[in-house]
Amino acid sequence: FTIELRPDWAPAGVERVLGMAKSGFFEQLPFFRMLPNFLVQFGISTSAEKQRHWQSQGNIRDDPRPAGVPFTDGILSFAGYGTDSRSTHLFITLGSQPGLGHRQWEVPVGRVVSGMPVVRAIYSGYGD
Repeated sequence: FTIELRPDWAPAGVERVLGMAKSGFFEQLPFFRMLPNFLVQFGISTSAEKQRHWQSQGNIRDDPRPAGVPFTDGILSFAGYGTDSRSTHLFITLGSQPGLGHRQWEVPVGRVVSGMPVVRAIYSGYGD
């Protein structure tokens, strides 16, 4: 699948994704959570060295929420749990998710522009 990153939506988030990609963080990276009709999640490296490197970089600050960008099918976002809590965990939405985007750390960083059938086929059962 192909992802379009949107620095106009989330400059700090996109900067982190690009840094991770350039360092090879996403190579051989497994998806570790799939919740049907909700999301697929990834961002825990099987390489302890890579994971430690990005954890040592610290969390990234929350980006301002872009106006008019709902969490529709194929939105890429960092997972978070509180203010400035985004680090390496990312997810892609499966279908429209109107419950997302109301917390300050729930900011889209991009979207899948082709290949959503591949994303949906990652795993067809519960995977948490």
